[in-house]
Amino acid sequence: MLSKVWTIAYNGLYRVYIDRVALLYMFLAPLAISTIMGLVFGSQDGDISLPEADVLVVNKDQGDHGQRYVEFLVEDTPPDIGELIAGERASHVNEAREDVEKGDANAALIIPEEFSEQISAGEQTAVELYYNPGEDIAVTITLGVIDGITSGYNVNYAAQNIFGSGPDSFFSQWLGPASTPDQIDAVTASVESKLTQGQSVSLIQIDEVNVEGENEDINLMSYFAPAMAILFMTFAMAAGTRAILEERQDWTLQRIITTPTPRWVYMAGRLIGNYTTGFLQMLILIIATPLVALVIGADADIWGDNYLGVLLITLSVVLAGTGLGLLIAGLSKTVTQAEQASTIVLFLLAMIGGSFVQVDQVPVLDTLSRLTLNYWGINGYFDLATDDASLVDILPNVGVLLAMGVIFFGIAVWRFNRRLDF
Repeated sequence: MLSKVWTIAYNGLYRVYIDRVALLYMFLAPLAISTIMGLVFGSQDGDISLPEADVLVVNKDQGDHGQRYVEFLVEDTPPDIGELIAGERASHVNEAREDVEKGDANAALIIPEEFSEQISAGEQTAVELYYNPGEDIAVTITLGVIDGITSGYNVNYAAQNIFGSGPDSFFSQWLGPASTPDQIDAVTASVESKLTQGQSVSLIQIDEVNVEGENEDINLMSYFAPAMAILFMTFAMAAGTRAILEERQDWTLQRIITTPTPRWVYMAGRLIGNYTTGFLQMLILIIATPLVALVIGADADIWGDNYLGVLLITLSVVLAGTGLGLLIAGLSKTVTQAEQASTIVLFLLAMIGGSFVQVDQVPVLDTLSRLTLNYWGINGYFDLATDDASLVDILPNVGVLLAMGVIFFGIAVWRFNRRLDF
């Protein structure tokens, strides 16, 4: 039986690789499109998009003044600020710093103990903003908002210090009941000096503490190369599985089944043949795209250096693509219907899954995209290339793609068994 499986699989491979048009479609088209899109968009510094900054707030203070930061950033954030910052309370300083270092948060605001007591006593104190300088846009947003809160304290303190009626105010020290022009000029000069120096009238300072980080250029070919490779792989898989309908239409399949060949042998042979075609297609593109990048003078580091991770994503995404192609064929009654359905379905999934533009920040699509194999495949490759993702990091992508492949294949086989009447 295994010899028959391999014979059927080899027949499918042979038919694909002697077809010059199919080869151009499978390899040159994704290479050309991914290269053009990478050149058009170029590289981007830092994050591609950052609609809001994720900020952890660690409040070690027991008084009202520390709570003001918590209320403003977490509990009762003004709507306009809420569009820029997503605040979240954290209990432990070290854990908050680790989250920033790992990239799970953009910054951490740490409010020290006895913060309120020091303010009430008029003693200078500081809040700490722990951030990664590689997150330049997020840190700028965060620092601006926190600086605004802190400036409110400092302005009030400066006003009390300068214009207050207590014995420590400048006017009480320098001006008596009878003021001369020289005394007024002296007070004005002293106030100007205090305001210019800043530190003398600032009750609260912001200590900026950064972890080691640097901006990195993101090679967009690391996004578009996998996106186009997966898109054209799914079309190749759909075309391969349509051969089942063609063989049924011209009675080749019926003649095969009349021999001592079980249906599962035929289906397994077709699946292995299509899967091998898709895997070889992806493998060749993974090898070829860096070479093309070198020729055009672009960054050749497209797929990263986690080769085992790239292999796992490739094996799983090809399985999902093969299963999807088989499912489309199984749900179609004729070859023409399968061609039309595959064109519509595969392009729709590609658009939703982010093959042409990233959809992570697009409302609704950011959720729907997770239902597509394109999303899980593209993001798996992209994380390996740009975020130095480990094997553990991409396991969810691999798991979802394998599950999709098994589900698609199971439904397709069930449909074929019901529709094939010999």
